[in-house]
Amino acid sequence: LIALGEMKDRKAIPLLVDILNKEKDPAIRLRAMMLLEDFEAPEALPAVLQTLKTEENKDIKLRALYYLEEVHDERALAVLLELLRTEKDADLRLRTLYILEALSSSEAVPALIEVMQNDTDPNLRLRALYALEEMHDERAVPALLTVLGKKDENHDIKLRALYLLEEAQDARVIPVLLQVLKTETDPNLKLRALYGLEKAKDAAEAREVIAALVEILRNEKDNNLRLRALYILEDLEAAESAPVLIEMLAHEKDSNLRLRALYILEKLDDDRAVPALASVLANDEDVNLRLRALYALEDKGAAEVVPTFIETLRNDSEANLRLRAIAALEQTQDERAIEPLIEAAKSDPNREVRSRALVAL
Repeated sequence: LIALGEMKDRKAIPLLVDILNKEKDPAIRLRAMMLLEDFEAPEALPAVLQTLKTEENKDIKLRALYYLEEVHDERALAVLLELLRTEKDADLRLRTLYILEALSSSEAVPALIEVMQNDTDPNLRLRALYALEEMHDERAVPALLTVLGKKDENHDIKLRALYLLEEAQDARVIPVLLQVLKTETDPNLKLRALYGLEKAKDAAEAREVIAALVEILRNEKDNNLRLRALYILEDLEAAESAPVLIEMLAHEKDSNLRLRALYILEKLDDDRAVPALASVLANDEDVNLRLRALYALEDKGAAEVVPTFIETLRNDSEANLRLRAIAALEQTQDERAIEPLIEAAKSDPNREVRSRALVAL
């Protein structure tokens, strides 16, 4: 048998099948099974399936499963499902789940749900979840929601369940994800729940989601979670989020969070944000934030922000910001801008700023 394997001659396949069917010595049957696996011989499938049904030797059955991983034949499905239902050995059941994942057949969904819900081995339950993830079958949703509702559930299983629910189109999902945000302490679970909430577009759902996101922005310590909450709020464009965003401009220490809050306020075009934006432009150390605030205020065109534009033109250390301030002042057509523009045209250290101030005049 070793010599046959080294010769790689497919004419040996019928002999190997015959050995698998009739040989008494398990060591020889195992070698034959290994060679059939190497050949990836589809013509051996009936004999391999029969082996899985009747063989008592674990090593031979495991090697038969490895063969099925290479051959990928739907005819194996019924035997695999029966093996998953009746086999006691965890290694064999785990390998069966890998094959079912690769086959990705909707017929396997009920059996996979059964393993995910009721098996005592967390590794098997997790692998069943991976298999279900490949199938995108809504029949799994109720079981996934049940998993997330268990306080003592395995962390990895909860996390994988959250991944599956991200794509689910089921009205029952959003309330469960909101509950995860309220009750879970693990940041990875909460982050995954936030990703699932990104699809909340229904008006009633969106109001609940916005309230939860605002709560995260105010009270959550993990900045990754707060940043994800901001991205979702940006997509929702919810006016009711403006107060907490304005608070963040004034008090938030993380510049990335402040910048994202500023982007959202710019989209919302809410006049309540004008004083906070003016304060950022006048006082923030981050040049990107000052520039973004200037853009947002420029869109407002409000008379009360003209002094802030003038202050930027006179005192900001960044030439790009002084140039942008000139454009903003020019747009306002406010007479208060004339004297600062004359000063800039005469004495600004940057030649481009001096030239632009003359054009504005």
